[in-house]
Amino acid sequence: MKIALIQQDIEDASPQKNVEKALHLIRTVVSFELSKDSYSPVDLVVLPEFLQGNPNQPHPPHFVDTEQVVLARFCDLARELKVCIVPGTISHYEPDVEEPTSDKTILLNTAYFIDRTGNVVGEYHKKNLWHSERPKYTKGKEPHTVFDTEFGKTGMLICWDVIWPEAFKQLAAQDVELIVIPSFWTGADNLLPENEDIHGINASVPEDSESVFLKSAMTTRAFESNSLVIYTNVGGVPSKTFIGQSQVCLPMWGAIPASRVYNVVGLDGLTTEEVAGLEPGAYVKSVSSSGSSILDVSEEAKDRIAVVEISKVAEKLEHAERVYKIREDAKSEDWHY
Repeated sequence: MKIALIQQDIEDASPQKNVEKALHLIRTVVSFELSKDSYSPVDLVVLPEFLQGNPNQPHPPHFVDTEQVVLARFCDLARELKVCIVPGTISHYEPDVEEPTSDKTILLNTAYFIDRTGNVVGEYHKKNLWHSERPKYTKGKEPHTVFDTEFGKTGMLICWDVIWPEAFKQLAAQDVELIVIPSFWTGADNLLPENEDIHGINASVPEDSESVFLKSAMTTRAFESNSLVIYTNVGGVPSKTFIGQSQVCLPMWGAIPASRVYNVVGLDGLTTEEVAGLEPGAYVKSVSSSGSSILDVSEEAKDRIAVVEISKVAEKLEHAERVYKIREDAKSEDWHY
């Protein structure tokens, strides 16, 4: 199985450009991976949460995919390239609710799983909202569920869902094999607003606390749920805000080293129309044989793509279950907590 984690830099107020850039980056990695005799096709591409723009910025109406035009473009691309795509998350209004004229919390933050034929085979509305999202978004009401893909029983979670082991346990109870997690997790999420820091703790909080959590949590959740966990975070340059940490984790194996990392430089200086007209591979500055299991942010490139290859995923998950018997024990009559 070959997975492309597109750690895209998402511009705050450029929803159309963000979409065009995502489409370009997908074309780039799929075409590059096919251009080498020793490479194999990409099976699954995963992009970050809030693909059209930062949720903490004022959203004009064109941030919302009312007619599912944005989703349709990714479906068309999946069909054309014969690759599965999770296009991060896309905002839309709750079904059967008219477009609001006031600040009603009727937006849903939704992840879609698109198969190689361009069909949406699974979708998930984010249930656990980060604090700053709550004025604009409403929680998904459906329980965590799995759906069938070519990779086995698949579930999706989004960003802050990661903090709750219960979400993974609900999916594990349904024999999930693959969990895909688009994210917009920043390093600045560990500080209180200055007027709320009543004990003066902000100054002593380690700057890398969010990175430490993400590095440890994904492997932990993979062990707990006995599943392949795919996590793609937002890109950018190293700062208090952007921390990367995109990764693919297996129980026992932990975070899997990337085969290659693509560094894409200069797209932020282009217009939407210029990005839309690019040939695949344009602005790729370097392709490295990484070996790193965590995709960090880089001074060199705001947009980075990690290609991770894993063999015998089902067999490795079966091996881990036979060793640990986590699911077997959890389903036994005398198991309790």
